[in-house]
Amino acid sequence: MINVAEPVSTPRQVAQRLPAVLCRVADMTSRVRRAAERHAVLTVTGPGCDASLLDRLVRSYNDTAPPRPARAIVGTPEDQLERLRSGRADIARG
Repeated sequence: MINVAEPVSTPRQVAQRLPAVLCRVADMTSRVRRAAERHAVLTVTGPGCDASLLDRLVRSYNDTAPPRPARAIVGTPEDQLERLRSGRADIARG
């Protein structure tokens, strides 16, 4: 993780850190926008080998008429982590 409060002494150091900082800002913006949605869907992600289990879990949850319905998304462990970091997923089943 990058400490944005850390002093930077050269323009080169600023340029090296800028892409990572911009990526974090974009991720935070995405999470805030998603949280502000009136009818946001709870997104649960899991590995492909658990697709049927994940589907049953989400269907069972949605059968209870929750305030935020859920949806399941299957992906690789790397994809799950990226979805969590960017705010495109709320829960990951590892």
